[in-house]
Amino acid sequence: MRPQDIVILLKKVTPTGRSMTNAMIAKELGISASEVSEALERCRIARLVDNLKQRVNILALKEFLIHGLKYVFPVIPQAKVRGMATAVSAPPMSEQIAQGKEAYVWPDAKGCFCRWFCCRTVC
Repeated sequence: MRPQDIVILLKKVTPTGRSMTNAMIAKELGISASEVSEALERCRIARLVDNLKQRVNILALKEFLIHGLKYVFPVIPQAKVRGMATAVSAPPMSEQIAQGKEAYVWPDAKGCFCRWFCCRTVC
């Protein structure tokens, strides 16, 4: 699986996405139609779409998103950097879940995105 596979599946389950062609999905996501086709083939093999690659298996997708995604795309903490808070480090989750002093951030070479929202723990 590749990250775009998940985005394509999520697009296909939207009301407008159900009737979209691969070319339309590709244009909307800014990728090539062949990338969409290859993604749907990977999803067919994983039984996330039917054999015609038109209908998403909603139950399988839900199970994959809840239980499998973390194994396919594991989070590997890196060195401390400045950036925008994510996951449990970002509001409103940071207000609901207690955590240590470490903050999970999306790295940004220019530093924090505080002009839009404050990550509090990194600025």
